[in-house]
Amino acid sequence: MASSQISATIIGASGYAGAELLRILSQHGKVGEIIATSRSQAGKPYFKVHPNLRNVEGSFAKETGEELKADVVFTATPHGVAMNLAPHLGAKTKLIDISADFRLDQAEFEQTYGMPHACPNLLKQAVYGLPEINRDKIRKAKIVANPGCYPTSAILALYPIVKAGIPNGFIAVDSKSGSSGAGDDPSQFLHHPEVHANLKHYKLVSHRHRPEIERHLSLASGKDVTLSFTPMLVPIARGIVSTCHVGYSKLNDDLFELYLRNYKDAPFVRVLDEIPTIAPVIGTNYCDVFAAIDEHAKQIIAIGAIDNLIKGASGQAVQNMNLMFGFKETEGLNFIAGRV
Repeated sequence: MASSQISATIIGASGYAGAELLRILSQHGKVGEIIATSRSQAGKPYFKVHPNLRNVEGSFAKETGEELKADVVFTATPHGVAMNLAPHLGAKTKLIDISADFRLDQAEFEQTYGMPHACPNLLKQAVYGLPEINRDKIRKAKIVANPGCYPTSAILALYPIVKAGIPNGFIAVDSKSGSSGAGDDPSQFLHHPEVHANLKHYKLVSHRHRPEIERHLSLASGKDVTLSFTPMLVPIARGIVSTCHVGYSKLNDDLFELYLRNYKDAPFVRVLDEIPTIAPVIGTNYCDVFAAIDEHAKQIIAIGAIDNLIKGASGQAVQNMNLMFGFKETEGLNFIAGRV
């Protein structure tokens, strides 16, 4: 490992988010040694679990405690794991948690996820890792809470409107996601014959990402935000598009210019003058956003499209790492989508 490179650990690297972290970090010019742990796959070469990583040397490791001393630790684990590991990190180790353990305050977390928080003091120190809103705070952070996939697409679609004080009280978010967002554990709900050529609503009024969207839109804009959130599983493997309906009474700004101003320094947000689709963001760290005015219904339609595994998880985690270590924000993330 070159002296200018950092060491990285991925806890829980056998899932989809872990696979993308391995893929991205193995090609990152500022990352040297990588430890990727998996309790279920320890000892297996990476490519035996993730066939796309055949050219990436290495095998999954067991957790010994040494992996927590790396310069940066990524936790791609179920909820409840990272908060128990965080107190044991090395003194100079930085944590980027891809689960929900550090995204909410203690009361919200315990109500939403149904478990006590293991380290409330560290929770208070954590920074929400949406660079387009919290870039300066992320640079100084020791613990970063990587946002959820749905919240990333919805918040980036809504933030300029909410910050400008445009909503008159009504906000509804309709999000559609590919099946990889639910992870790689097999279930009847995600079974191919059940998903193919089908559309499936789920957790219609109780999805755990709604409090996250509300909290961080409220904090970022300084205004209390309440919204309806409806997720749907669609028959694609990856990608999310969130369509947000926002009631308004009066508009004093050109929406396109409003979005351009808010995201002028955001290298991974593309403000479009046409309706986004999912295909152009697949395999990239981009979020494509667009807004239109429905004068008949007095609503703004704001849309955000992302790859749920990249900008919605692992790519955004690396974007946060870049900021935390003073690297160029786009380092290792300049992916371009395929045509089809």
